[in-house]
Amino acid sequence: VVGVAGLIWLARWRVRRYFRDPRASSGRINDVLLVVCVVVTFFALYYYVLEQRAPGQFDGLHTRTDALYYTIVTLGTVGYGDVHAVGPAAKVATMVQVVFDLGVIGTLIAIGTSLIVRRLDEAQRKSPPGGAD
Repeated sequence: VVGVAGLIWLARWRVRRYFRDPRASSGRINDVLLVVCVVVTFFALYYYVLEQRAPGQFDGLHTRTDALYYTIVTLGTVGYGDVHAVGPAAKVATMVQVVFDLGVIGTLIAIGTSLIVRRLDEAQRKSPPGGAD
């Protein structure tokens, strides 16, 4: 619970910084990527510890590498099925991760889109009137 609360705080803080100054999007991408790294690390460690302390929560998760693999596959919304949540604690944790992942991916898309739109606007303002290049 403390870990998830910390992730919520970090994600909220980074997203609020972005919305305060959306024009500084290049630095915001680094902020969101930091959040992604923290989220992946947190969930991989959580999944590994959960399986060690409550065996049977996952099918196919035995090592730290399996936990990292499951976390990244979940982040990528791929879901190969070779490692999957079985127990209720694992299912809840996976659902929480999916919600974080959707928020992070949406934020990255928003930042990228605003950066592209801003650059297109700047290019349009620099082009000579009448459309001649």
